[in-house]
Amino acid sequence: SAFLTPQGLGAVARRQSGHIGGGFPAAVSMRESLADPSRIISMIDGRPYRFLTRHIARYGMSPDQYRRCFGLPQD
Repeated sequence: SAFLTPQGLGAVARRQSGHIGGGFPAAVSMRESLADPSRIISMIDGRPYRFLTRHIARYGMSPDQYRRCFGLPQD
């Protein structure tokens, strides 16, 4: 499946950040994303990362925007 460019996803995140429940299709489920305690699978591209902060910043997103984009809870 194709993924948006960092700029495109950042634009989607900014639009979605005002909406509850996100609506952007995730590459993996929340359960899959958190299945391994030593890494987090990005819902953007389905790749493993130790920390998501730098990865999502590449897409112009804050952690709060990432959570809103994919309809994730605050915790």
